[in-house]
Amino acid sequence: MQARMLQQLALSRHWPLLAAVTVLACLGVVTIWADDPAAGKKQLLFFAISVACMAAFQTIDYRIIGKYAGWFYTASAILIGYTVLGSVVTVPGVTQRNGAFNWIDFGPFALQPAELMKVAFVMVMARYLRFRSNYRTLTGLLAPFVLAAFPILLILKQPDLGTALVFIPTLFAMLYLAGARLKHLLGVVAMGMACLPFLWLSGLDGVPVFEHLPSIVKEYQRDRVYSMFADDPDTLLGTGMQQHNALMALGTGGFSGKGTGEIPIGQTVPERRNDMIYALIGEQFGFIGSTLVIIAYGVIFFVGFEI
Repeated sequence: MQARMLQQLALSRHWPLLAAVTVLACLGVVTIWADDPAAGKKQLLFFAISVACMAAFQTIDYRIIGKYAGWFYTASAILIGYTVLGSVVTVPGVTQRNGAFNWIDFGPFALQPAELMKVAFVMVMARYLRFRSNYRTLTGLLAPFVLAAFPILLILKQPDLGTALVFIPTLFAMLYLAGARLKHLLGVVAMGMACLPFLWLSGLDGVPVFEHLPSIVKEYQRDRVYSMFADDPDTLLGTGMQQHNALMALGTGGFSGKGTGEIPIGQTVPERRNDMIYALIGEQFGFIGSTLVIIAYGVIFFVGFEI
């Protein structure tokens, strides 16, 4: 019985994947702790819960879990829809955070439904691709793209562009691994690239015709893109402050870093524990720590392809 459980956990075959995830999780906990010990303790608790959940799910046949993929996908979509409703009318537990309505508060805890949808989307896509082969045709790609478009559109209404964009590479990676034709996927990418100028200009003031269309990209999102190419002080202290300070923190780490918990420049970065945690890792552990993160993600990517 014990041997069967160990085989189900697949520790001997997938230990590089587990090692990479452990490295990333530990670096994350240490870095969050350096910025805020209370948040670090909370993250450590979540890490322990995650390990327990991973072990529990590994002991269950994936085919059983797959049967509930559709229900999980639907429930996640309903929760995201609830947050979108909160952006229109007042609903319990939904408040604005950093300009978006993407969290549901449950007393001392909060839930971001889009994070559940990331898992649900992978599950429902895996379930769909397992029992079909029509995705090897161009028209057969329609259903997978609809499965991705639905949560993307909902999340964009929150609005949360960064989270919505995560679904696109996930979709293409799963289709490619399942056996979709590369020329079809590249064709879709080409069509998407051709549409980018229209999406960017839609709703932009001063542009004939386009200014009368609904705005897809928000003004603050355009400003963030513009700030990537700006070097004037006003921009660097305004919309470009986060990325500028993050680059400064990352660069001052040098080869070996300033040491665990040392993030004097990193603490000037807005949303440093979320969007810019890599900069904090670089400041503490330097080039060595930054490279270790990249290697860990590389291991996850290549082991994922083998699985």
